[in-house]
Amino acid sequence: MHAEPRTFNLKTFQCSLLRLDDNAYRRLRQHSIPISENHALYWELEFPLQREPSKKDERLSLPKAYVALKTLFGESGGDFDDWKGSFAFPFFLKVARGDQDFAYLLNVHDHRCSIEFDIYKLAPPDAGYDSRRYYEPFEEEFARAEIDHFIVYFYGFLVGFFDAVKDRHDEPFCKQVGSQSVLYGYQDGQFFEEQYDSEEEYQATLKTFEARYRTSALPSPAELMDEVLARRAERLRMVEHLVAALDQDLLQETTIVRRLMDASWRAGFRAGGGAERR
Repeated sequence: MHAEPRTFNLKTFQCSLLRLDDNAYRRLRQHSIPISENHALYWELEFPLQREPSKKDERLSLPKAYVALKTLFGESGGDFDDWKGSFAFPFFLKVARGDQDFAYLLNVHDHRCSIEFDIYKLAPPDAGYDSRRYYEPFEEEFARAEIDHFIVYFYGFLVGFFDAVKDRHDEPFCKQVGSQSVLYGYQDGQFFEEQYDSEEEYQATLKTFEARYRTSALPSPAELMDEVLARRAERLRMVEHLVAALDQDLLQETTIVRRLMDASWRAGFRAGGGAERR
C-alpha cells in the first residue's frame, strides 16, 4: 500500500489522494457528509464506450479498474457490498484552491459493474449537517464542474495507467459480481469480463477457475505473515496520522482542515503541494 500521496494538477485547482485502510476510512466517514452524484456523467463515461466496440480501449472496464487501482494503491479494501460489487479503494482527498485546502474523502468502487467515485466532505459533528442525506457540492470549495473534471481526469488516468502496465501483468485472478452474473479477471494471458445468461453456467465457470488456480493461488505461511505484519504497520501509521487527528477538539469547525492536513501529510504530504508530484 502506498504511503505517499498522488497529486493531480487540474488547471485552477489541485487534488491529492492518500490511500486509507478500512478502519481509518470508517472513522473519517463518520465525520463526513455525502456529496450528490452526477449520474449523467457516469452514463456518459460508461455506456457510449460500452456499446461501441471501436472505443473499447477507452472504457474503464472492471479488470482495468481493479488492476490499475491495485497496482497504484495496494489491495482493495473490504468495505463493499460483495453481492453488487467486487472492490473498494478509499482515499483521503485534499482539494487545494489557491492558498486554501479542503478535506474530502473519495471511495472508488464498483456497483453492479459500473465504476463509481463517491465524494464526501469532512465536517465537524457540531456543524449541523445530517450525515444521512446528500448535499449539493460546496461551490466555494469543490464545485460540481470541478468534481466532474476530476472524475473524468482520474478515469482517463486509470485507463492510461492500465495500458502502460497490462503487458507486465501475469497473475491469474477471477472476481465476481453476483448480482449481474459477471466474472472478470485474467487467465491464459488475457483479461476478460463476461456476463452469463444462466446461473448454472455462471457457477460452473467460477468453479472451474477456482479448481484450476486454487493450489497456485494459496500463499505460503511466510507470505501470510509478511502480509499480516505489513497490514499491522500500515494500520498503526494510519491510526497515528489520521484517526488520532479526530480526537478531542480537532473537529472544531475552525481547525479541522488545517489539523487534518498536518496529521495526514506528516510523512511527506505538505499542505500546498510540498510532496513530490507524480
